Amino acid sequence: MTQTHEEKTPVQKQAPFGFRVLSGDDILTLPKPVWRVAGVLPESGIAVIYGPSKIGKSFLVLSLALAIAQGDEWFGWQTTRCPVLYVNLESNWGLQNRLRAWMRETGHHLPDNLHFILEQFDLQTSAHLTAIIQAARTHACKVVIIDTFNRATLGIDENSSKNMGEVVKAATSIQQSIDGLVLFVAHTGKDDERGLRGHSLFFAALDAALKVGRDKTGRFLELDKVKEAEDGTICYFEIPSVVIIDQDGEPATSCIVVPIGTPQQKRDSSPLSLSKCQRYGLESFDLACKVAGVDNLHEEVWRQCFYAAYPVDSKDNSTPTGIQDSKKKAFQRATTELVKLGILSAEGKIYSRDTDPGQINGTGRDTPL
Repeated sequence: MTQTHEEKTPVQKQAPFGFRVLSGDDILTLPKPVWRVAGVLPESGIAVIYGPSKIGKSFLVLSLALAIAQGDEWFGWQTTRCPVLYVNLESNWGLQNRLRAWMRETGHHLPDNLHFILEQFDLQTSAHLTAIIQAARTHACKVVIIDTFNRATLGIDENSSKNMGEVVKAATSIQQSIDGLVLFVAHTGKDDERGLRGHSLFFAALDAALKVGRDKTGRFLELDKVKEAEDGTICYFEIPSVVIIDQDGEPATSCIVVPIGTPQQKRDSSPLSLSKCQRYGLESFDLACKVAGVDNLHEEVWRQCFYAAYPVDSKDNSTPTGIQDSKKKAFQRATTELVKLGILSAEGKIYSRDTDPGQINGTGRDTPL
């Protein structure tokens, strides 16, 4: 009697997980970062354009979407053309007029690879997340813009590291699924100077952050954070009104983005802490100029005002000679350091404020431009 054996399917063992260990030479041969907007936005990652309400963020991001869809320059930076999905959660009628304004000013038809979703979308709802990914992949979109962050995350505690971590996870899911860029439009908090609203975990997770604001020159766009590139560049722009004809044939108005000049490196506006000696030196210089009604001083005129204002340490008060020597050394130090810092300039023994020094107040801090 022949004995039969049941054939068994061989069990495949799962390969153990392991990391790829690179040498220094391996690191040196890694490919350079690839940019969607050269030196500004990476081809793949998570980014944000943020600023206070009614500053022009949505106008800017629409101009960016149109530039990428066409492969045009944006504020002088070259873009790499690709399909774009713009999830617009606010102002649908406003969006229609903005597109008409762009067509009128440029004379171009809308690019056929710029796509829109106007329905409400929630990053916390798995079905919505899946649908966004599917829509982006169906149209081969490599950039997904979500305008605004607030409307896409209703009900979350923005100051919670747990909640914001979940948002970053959802954004990463979109980014990895399309192998592209997810760009949020977001707001600053109650204090604009404190930057992007919400827990710091969100800002830390970003590959790029573009800040929109306004100073004495006008509206500006600043590269607040750019991984693998230089941040701090600032660009000014205007948002002039444009008269258009709406779909009913009636006159209406909208706005377009018009860059002013070219991108430039922002002058450092971080707080500049002056030493006691530097502070008294600058305060005495400004006071002497004000009293004399001039904008430059001879060294000896400045010295007299400095000596009158500078308090010497108690250890130097024992003799008139000690007091005089202390003030002399402090004055020499103040003149040298204020010129070195670029706050004052000197021609021989004549001192004046530098032509573009930024303004330093009595607390020794730079006044932001």
